[in-house]
Amino acid sequence: MARAVAETWVGVVLAAGEGRRFGPRLKVLQPYQGEPLVRRAARALLAAGLSRVGVVVGYRAEQVVPALAGLPVAVLFNPAWFWGMAWSVRAAVRAAQGWRAQGLLITLADMPLVDGAAIRAVLQVAQRSPEPIVALEAASRVTPPVAYRASVWPALLRLRGDVGGRALFGAFPVRRVPWPDPRIIWDIDTMHDWQRLASAARKKDEHHARSVRIP
Repeated sequence: MARAVAETWVGVVLAAGEGRRFGPRLKVLQPYQGEPLVRRAARALLAAGLSRVGVVVGYRAEQVVPALAGLPVAVLFNPAWFWGMAWSVRAAVRAAQGWRAQGLLITLADMPLVDGAAIRAVLQVAQRSPEPIVALEAASRVTPPVAYRASVWPALLRLRGDVGGRALFGAFPVRRVPWPDPRIIWDIDTMHDWQRLASAARKKDEHHARSVRIP
């Protein structure tokens, strides 16, 4: 199964936006559990068994690209990043077409709790599902990662403005993959979001420390 995923599906991280609401710091370079968000997102795709992984960069790309050093990923530059997310989605589709893939999975750099297990869950359903779009669902919300079969790529290429693939959900059948942890939907848009994530991580570490008994 893993070999088939690697041969026919590719994954792309969208990391080209300015992240203006986050403040002066470059959001995708914020470190979480010891690595920048953008690197963490790329590694999650690689961990899912995808042989081709790309990262769409744009805003301050010269600072983002070094964070991917050593990873077997393709850097996909989006010169129109300032026109909105649709242009990053289009860059992802163009890459998938160039790789002659049958399916494209898109995830976001600012969702640090999306890991390889969640991505594999979506991919496994996407491979056998007749629906052209497969997305994760948690806390009654449809959320990335989202897998798109090639049949819907023309519609993705017609997107304009600051919209992503969610704009197609009303036009095509969407298969939802339930996920038990509602925190997977957390995205980092503001410094408050970041502080919430950091606080949750500290509480988890403290709980783990209390549960460890030293003989």
